[in-house]
Amino acid sequence: MTHEKWNNFLGTSTAVVGIIVGVESYFGWFAYPELWIGYGIIVLISIWFIFRKDPVSKSFNSKISSFNGSENETTLSRLKIDLDRLPEPTTKLVGRETELAQLDEALKNPKTTIVAMISGGGIGKTALIWEWLQHIEPYYGGAIRVFAWSFYNQGSYQALTSSKAFFEEALPFFDYQKPIPKDEIEKAQALAKCLREHYSLLILDGLEPLQHPVHEHLKGKLSDLALKELLRCIRLYRLGQSGDKNLVVITTRQPIVELEKWKGYVSIDLGILSDQEGAKLLQNLNVKGSQANLEIASHDMGGHALGLLLMGKLLVERFHADIQRRDQLPDLFKETKTGEYALRVLRYYDKEYWQSAYFLQRVYHRLTNQVVLERVLLHLMGLFDRRMGIKEKQILLEHAEYAKPLAQLKRQEWRQLEQRLEQSGLLFKYIHEGERREWKTQPLIRRYFGQTFREQKPKAYQQAQQVLFEYYQSTPEKHQPDRLEKLEPLYRAVVHGCLAGEYQKAWQDVYIERIRRGSENYSTKQLGAYAHDLTALTAFFPEGWGKPVSNGLSESDQVLLLGQASFYLMSLGRLFEAIKLRQIAIKIIERQKIWDNAAVSTRNLVALHLLIGDVDEAEKVAQQAIIYANRTNQNPLFNKMASHAKLATVLHRQGKLSEALEQFTLAEKLQAKRKPESPKLCSVWGYQYCSLLLDQANSIEAQEALLKRGQYALEIASEDNQLLDKALDCLTIARAQNDPSEQLSHFNEAVSGIRKASKMNFLPIILLARANFLRFQQNFKAAQCDLDESLDIIQTCGMKLFAVDAALLQGNLNLDQKYTANECYKTAKESIVTTGYHLRNPELDLLGSRIAHSENDLDKAQLYLKKTREQLENMEYWGLLPLWQQVEKELKGYCE
Repeated sequence: MTHEKWNNFLGTSTAVVGIIVGVESYFGWFAYPELWIGYGIIVLISIWFIFRKDPVSKSFNSKISSFNGSENETTLSRLKIDLDRLPEPTTKLVGRETELAQLDEALKNPKTTIVAMISGGGIGKTALIWEWLQHIEPYYGGAIRVFAWSFYNQGSYQALTSSKAFFEEALPFFDYQKPIPKDEIEKAQALAKCLREHYSLLILDGLEPLQHPVHEHLKGKLSDLALKELLRCIRLYRLGQSGDKNLVVITTRQPIVELEKWKGYVSIDLGILSDQEGAKLLQNLNVKGSQANLEIASHDMGGHALGLLLMGKLLVERFHADIQRRDQLPDLFKETKTGEYALRVLRYYDKEYWQSAYFLQRVYHRLTNQVVLERVLLHLMGLFDRRMGIKEKQILLEHAEYAKPLAQLKRQEWRQLEQRLEQSGLLFKYIHEGERREWKTQPLIRRYFGQTFREQKPKAYQQAQQVLFEYYQSTPEKHQPDRLEKLEPLYRAVVHGCLAGEYQKAWQDVYIERIRRGSENYSTKQLGAYAHDLTALTAFFPEGWGKPVSNGLSESDQVLLLGQASFYLMSLGRLFEAIKLRQIAIKIIERQKIWDNAAVSTRNLVALHLLIGDVDEAEKVAQQAIIYANRTNQNPLFNKMASHAKLATVLHRQGKLSEALEQFTLAEKLQAKRKPESPKLCSVWGYQYCSLLLDQANSIEAQEALLKRGQYALEIASEDNQLLDKALDCLTIARAQNDPSEQLSHFNEAVSGIRKASKMNFLPIILLARANFLRFQQNFKAAQCDLDESLDIIQTCGMKLFAVDAALLQGNLNLDQKYTANECYKTAKESIVTTGYHLRNPELDLLGSRIAHSENDLDKAQLYLKKTREQLENMEYWGLLPLWQQVEKELKGYCE
């Protein structure tokens, strides 16, 4: 018996005895012996009342048995709850006892910090979370902060959904006292710290809009920088010292790739409903029929919760809730794909039910051209890839021709229309402070009505999209907004403009002029908004990346469009897609003989070939870029400088350091001629030149000169807030420093900066550089963490060049900790041969020397060491000499 129940038993027993004694003292002891039967019944009822089995209380009490009554009261007095944004399910949850138990266990287990419910659309993730929250109230497992947020804006243009609003609401809720940081990384770190300071339960519903699609090269990785950093902080630092009474619960359609190998993460796959559970769902909707018929219906609907919900509501509304009349719903059970069952019900509503099932009514509707208001509202909702807000609704009612029938409705008629759709399961219930401010439905439903609207009424569809195109253009206060959140309406304007067929205006007037700011590239260079820009450009490729629209765009615009999309794909690590687009663009450019564009596109293709580990092909393409640069009439000095610097970078990777130096020297001469006031190479070219010079530095003076170069470049990059350049210059400074504390500070700035810049193609090399530094500081755990993150990106994106660096570093880390490194050596050696990345040959032999040393084969170790020294002298790779000397010292120490 628990302490609480024992106290209840004693209290109740005392009360019962008091009653009995009172009665007897009034009437006299044993005056009425027959009353003792009643007394016995009272006592038994009291005992039953105290010890009765309540499933919710029993489960919950097991989780908070460590609390006594006073602690419960204290917890309730401090408890803050905000669950208003979590969509309320349209029907009561059925089944899912196993999943509810798993959530209970996650809440109890201090080792579990994040749990995710994963399933396709319409399976019931949100309903499960809603039921679980009801199940664990009022104490919520001891949490004193319970906050829920829904990113339920799923659609095609995913990157236009951001976590900005979430952080703006969550930080104050979790008692963050300072002004909300503007920087995405700082926002995430601040919230992670707040979560550690409180016993917290955080619900993130519908995360998939912030994830890359699983079918693309990033395979479901988080696209939102701030949320990615939040999960990274939770993974590294957990939620408090013990993690108990702290939990983050996520629902999503896609696996959370970043967390899959983490021990503090539990993934729960939510499957379809069993036949019995589906039957129970239909019964909850008041569908009538035998258990056998209900189970057959559930089976025929594939156990899909949304499909069953829509069918059940339709049967209740139209067919007297009789399950046997489901055969009157045509072709309802022919589909086998998940979600198609729900589409069948939608088609029935669209083509049969709203047209009226009776012949005379159908004839009347057609003759009088009656408008189905339900369809009109759902069609308008289908214009979006997210919920429709009150402002969008109002602007459509005022200006969209198709919305006129709705504009004439009175307030009560509007509410009746919404109630009909709510009762059918086609519209989420949502009332905030007495007024509906947004119209949401399942993405599958929205997608269906958006598609049918576009197909059946293309002119009305385009005119409505035109209204939204003009509305979103007028939303920002500034013509050229300077913050990412202020740019979001313009990104939406681009998408709606394309859907309206206004490709030229969307491209030139909105994207080029207001988002990109012409050649300034403001959105990417200043804000790192590569994902946002790419998402907007997706609208110009309705048939896929290989074929941009030609309607309204000149061939030159198409080339620029292909080039921009390729560059953004590369920046986000989607290398193979980027190569395809770049090659298509170059073919068009060669036909046009616009050589400056050809030089730019070819240089970008060089970078792509390097990343995927095709170094020899990169050299051929780099030579071709120089040919194009020599033919150009526009910016000839710039094109020549950049092309020679690109070839130098390739030669450096091939291990041809002297030839690379010649090309970089030529590039810097061209830069001095082009800009005498800024004669040194800066930006990416300056960083790559410094990388070569660091590899060749053979004195303290040379290293100090490189430090000054890096500081000079950082000053220039900081003036224009060039995010990528600042990160790369911090990396140069870190590598040129001698003070470990200063080095670490600049390495951290480089990592933070490259995350802000959202340049996935540079992130691994910076992480590997910091990991290498941490290794020499003997902070092996932190080094491994950086190495693991870089490996994750390298493997996902197919960056074979960096895979060599990662294998070499992993091998050395293993040896530092007395582990084997043979597999790492083998991997690195094979990758060097495959890629042509011969710059790493000396490091491979140094690793071979260390492995031989660890295996007590001193002769072999000395042989590798001698071979390495010869390579360093031949290549003039003096920057590796300190590492060679360290290995030599290890071997001498062994001999002594």
